Amino acid sequence: MTAEELINYLIKYSPFKFKGDSTDKFNFTATTFQINNGKHANYEITKNDNDFIFQETGGLIPVFINIKIDIPNLKGFPVRVNFDEQRLKNDLYRNSDAQEGYFIFTPV
Repeated sequence: MTAEELINYLIKYSPFKFKGDSTDKFNFTATTFQINNGKHANYEITKNDNDFIFQETGGLIPVFINIKIDIPNLKGFPVRVNFDEQRLKNDLYRNSDAQEGYFIFTPV
């Protein structure tokens, strides 16, 4: 999967949320995203080896570190975003919604 294909997936299947108790909904356009229909923020997705980097204007958004995006029927599922192995080892279970230390981002 390329960065462009991932962006198209996020646009097509918006809104997204994190599996678990989270109620925040994330909507995507080609260049912006918003949480719970709030202010639009610019973003860019690039690919680094097998992982994707999600960058917002102004820097990385911590909530998008060590998440997996739920893409059914995708070879190599799941897509990892901003993978930080050391951070994952240091904080394996961030809260009860994390699965093996990852938050799962899935269409609502």
